[in-house]
Amino acid sequence: MTLGLNLGYINRGSRLINTGDFPEDQITRRNETLRNSNFDQSRFELFTHSRFRLSENNELLLRARSGILRYDTPEINQDDRDELTYHVMITNRHVFSPYFDLTMRAGGEATHYVYLSAVRSIENNWRRTIRLAPSVRWLPHERLELRSTFLVRANYTVEDFQLEGRPKNDQSSREYAFQTDAAITLSDSWQFELSGARTELRIGRLFWDTFQETPTDTLITYDMESMIYYQSGHHRIGLGGRIFLRRDFLPLATITADVADEHGVRQVTRSAPGLQLTRQFGPSVDINLHFFSGNRLIIRGWMQRQEVRRRLYITYPDDIAPAFHRQERKSTTRTYPNMEIRAVFNF
Repeated sequence: MTLGLNLGYINRGSRLINTGDFPEDQITRRNETLRNSNFDQSRFELFTHSRFRLSENNELLLRARSGILRYDTPEINQDDRDELTYHVMITNRHVFSPYFDLTMRAGGEATHYVYLSAVRSIENNWRRTIRLAPSVRWLPHERLELRSTFLVRANYTVEDFQLEGRPKNDQSSREYAFQTDAAITLSDSWQFELSGARTELRIGRLFWDTFQETPTDTLITYDMESMIYYQSGHHRIGLGGRIFLRRDFLPLATITADVADEHGVRQVTRSAPGLQLTRQFGPSVDINLHFFSGNRLIIRGWMQRQEVRRRLYITYPDDIAPAFHRQERKSTTRTYPNMEIRAVFNF
């Protein structure tokens, strides 16, 4: 068992030094902007880590912490606030055999945000989160390793106060996700990795007193990536590709289509609840080179092509339906090249 405390303090102070030939009003505005960004932040936190061996094959880990953060700002900045946080995470791992084990994680946290400025005190709120995340590791073959992770998470934000004549803006979100990773060792130098994930996030308006909600948004994503690696000594080079799909419900979406009739071509616009579909795909490369004395060069690059299209949840009149159906099938396309280069020097 480990018990301890963390103390932290951060001070940020900014002021304009090189004014040059700036006009007086510009100097005043810049000084106000800098003063607005100044803050003092202090944190006091108690924590505990406990590990229990329940049996030869079962282990329980308990992590808990509680602390308060004070964020002090100048009078011009009304973000002055205190944050009280509680956090608990329980992890249980059971090893059934050298080829199969199960890990269960359950936890929650609660944070109370208190704004010290009377103007923002209506924003005081409690944010509560609970999560359950089981994971499985399985080695069905000496050259194949499978890992699966599942997640169920719920978040509730409840305001402390309610103004007369104004409904509370309490929010809820629920997330369901799973991810599966497979690693196949083809030979001593070659390895193939494949991963796939699905996430569903549902957002709604929360009625805390009756613990009910009204759905307002749903976001679903799919992500799949494959890489084949070649290892030569300490050097590793990988080449692969990634596909990402996103389905986002829109409370209000707009589509404009060109409709042809006997009078020519005219633009017609329709707005309604709808769905936005985003697709991203492209190749990727991962290079990890090790040199003498532990120095490393890491290069990661990926080309991302993005296609976005929308669809409305309405029935179009017959005279404009073909034009709108064609427009819904069209997508806005962009291409994003990305590269990351890191050098690690070991002195």
